[in-house]
Amino acid sequence: MVGDPADGIIAGAYAFGARDFDKKHALDAMVAEATQPNQIRPAQSTLDSKGYIPYDGQYACCNFYGPVSTQQEYDIADYAIASYAKSLGDTATYQKLATRSQNWQNVFNVGSGYLQARYGDGQLVPGFSPGTGSGFVEGTSAAQYTPMVNHNLKALIEAHGGNDSYNKYLDSLLTNLSNPSATSADLSNEPSIEIPWEYAYTGAPWKTQAAVRAAQQELYFDAPVGSFGNDDLGAMSSWYVWSELGFYPETPGTSTLVLGSPVFQKAVITLANNKKSHHHRAERGG
Repeated sequence: MVGDPADGIIAGAYAFGARDFDKKHALDAMVAEATQPNQIRPAQSTLDSKGYIPYDGQYACCNFYGPVSTQQEYDIADYAIASYAKSLGDTATYQKLATRSQNWQNVFNVGSGYLQARYGDGQLVPGFSPGTGSGFVEGTSAAQYTPMVNHNLKALIEAHGGNDSYNKYLDSLLTNLSNPSATSADLSNEPSIEIPWEYAYTGAPWKTQAAVRAAQQELYFDAPVGSFGNDDLGAMSSWYVWSELGFYPETPGTSTLVLGSPVFQKAVITLANNKKSHHHRAERGG
């Protein structure tokens, strides 16, 4: 919401088979918005020059919106454009933006294991705790936002100390789904909805299956009641549909699907071209 979300939508649509649009014109527009001064990415030039968006009053455009949150969303958008460019044969754009999308590492503090805001002189903003909101917006805290490196989870997991360390971190985030604190995943809000699926990247896919099923059962209701959280453009509803089918598009702009546990024995999806995609749940042998 504080970044450039159209990039993930367009690139993701292409990755899943959409072709009835001017693909080159779309790429040109996406690259222009990512590289030229504009109001969609007001902090991009600062990010380019410093490698991070400072938490300083000088950058009032991003203090309100949260410099770390903004930077993460720019990075995710950059990787979506890069993936799209690569699929169209534009390797130069791919290399440039895929590289730039790793700027999250400039605000990752290996000492704490969290993304943290920095001042313009490079110093970390003092008074940090995992529940701090300094530098973050839309999500509550560093604890909720640190996992949102959807486009390079392998590097994030390694930076956090490896699979065991990251598994414990995910455990701490997912212990209280129905009444989350500042240091818990809030699955009613977009910055957290990718978190349950990340166990699959640590060699513990059964934990993804358990966490997703718990979210389905605790947070969604088969009743005429208002949806929890903020269902922006159907974000919460679509998460539920994907999870019921047993997979989830973890990396914006790509067709990568993380496997969970399907609810139905059989699901048939009718695509835009009227072709049908059939999915069957595998049964475990006796």
